[in-house]
Amino acid sequence: MGQDWRFTSDKARRELGYRPRPLAQTVTATVEWYLELIEDGAFDDAQRPPLSVAAQGLGAAGRLGLLWPLRPAEKLLRRRLLAGR
Repeated sequence: MGQDWRFTSDKARRELGYRPRPLAQTVTATVEWYLELIEDGAFDDAQRPPLSVAAQGLGAAGRLGLLWPLRPAEKLLRRRLLAGR
């Protein structure tokens, strides 16, 4: 962590003609690309990552009120134990 990890795009600009575009334009293009992939069925056979499955399970447990025992522990520790609820 003590190393200087800064980089520039100077070489890409110089040698490849890279030209950055505005963030909003990049995000829009990325979302449109993903929507096309989804529409074309690119992810139909993909397995869900284990963390995604766990997150969905925790979300369901929260909606069912099964995470209430965490509240006293959160008050005691003065911090949230699970994000997003």
